[in-house]
Amino acid sequence: MTFMQIPWGDMSSAMGAFFAYQRVESALRERHPDLNDRLRMQESVGGRRATALTVTVDDDTKTLLWMTRFGRPYDYRLFWHIYGPADGGTPRIWDPQTGEDVLADAFHERTTAWRDRREEVSPWKWDEPEMYQIVRLADALAERGIPVAQVVANNRLRATLAPKGWEARSFRQHDGDFLVVQNGPRTVRVSCKPTLGWIVDVHDLEHGVQWRLDLNNLIHGQASLTPGTPLPDIDTTRLANVIEELLDHPFVFAPGPEAVTKIETLGNNGSERLTLCSKEVVPPSPHVLVTEVVAQLRSMGFTDMELSSSDGSPFSSGGVHVVWWERSKDLGTSDVKQLYADATVEGKRLVVVINGGITRPATDFANRAKAFIFHLYRDSGRVRPANKLAQEASFTNEYGPAPHV
Repeated sequence: MTFMQIPWGDMSSAMGAFFAYQRVESALRERHPDLNDRLRMQESVGGRRATALTVTVDDDTKTLLWMTRFGRPYDYRLFWHIYGPADGGTPRIWDPQTGEDVLADAFHERTTAWRDRREEVSPWKWDEPEMYQIVRLADALAERGIPVAQVVANNRLRATLAPKGWEARSFRQHDGDFLVVQNGPRTVRVSCKPTLGWIVDVHDLEHGVQWRLDLNNLIHGQASLTPGTPLPDIDTTRLANVIEELLDHPFVFAPGPEAVTKIETLGNNGSERLTLCSKEVVPPSPHVLVTEVVAQLRSMGFTDMELSSSDGSPFSSGGVHVVWWERSKDLGTSDVKQLYADATVEGKRLVVVINGGITRPATDFANRAKAFIFHLYRDSGRVRPANKLAQEASFTNEYGPAPHV
């Protein structure tokens, strides 16, 4: 899709945008004086009345920095768009709050890379401002000839091809820094989560299943009982080797069927439907319900989660203290504190599966205590995150970046 084929929205006006352009122009002239004689602020873009900064290269082509938005119905978010003559696929965009120095450097790198007919250098080629761990991992994979489709760290905004056109998608902080590698029908998502650390998920769209690698076991030879591997424990070079091996032999790394879950889909009306290994119709029977909850938790990385015959809980685990909260009242702060104390006595992390709600103060305490709180939807048998750490542990529902068209 060419620049002119993309449905751009109308740029709202205004004086604030004008001052934003001025700040970026000043930063460009100060930081990159080699562009001064070619840098212009023009008043039209693609036949539209709109302000943009442009640089004309030796062959009379232009690079362009433009504050804009996509067309309807996705015209609700502004962004900076840096367009180069070689662009023809997914628009490359930056958060509107990005500092002028960062935008100046990104625009300069795009311009000089085109002028010199070379590849952009890292981290700019990933639309990131610094060499974060996930950027270094992306570079290590690229050196091995592995095409990285997307990298997200400080710049949380990316263009995504939605059902009705292009959308500027903002990725949430609990997604962590991440990269995406597409290998045929499989998508590998490597995440660097704020609390849980490194997580590698494989989404096999051909078979409709997904699973999570136990990095601690693969790299250190010791199975992990909870999701994630601490950041200092893994070197990016070693992790790149694991990803390369995974792409070459994907099913060698697949866990047993008890730790593989089907990729969740939605019904035509957007309602949830049962998508785990069971073929039972919804709502599932109590035994099927418990079995599916265990399967989901195991697939997230609670690897020794099992069914229990205990009267106190249908679950058991040697690695975490897991509780099924079936009471009618919402889970409150005093409840979480008591459950957390019980888990602490056992020297374990706390996992709670609730049927009802949870109060805001209880959620705040659970976040501070680094507990996992999941909400169970009985009709579908699905568990949903109810606090920050559970959000980090859950699978994404985005299985890849926008395709290049």
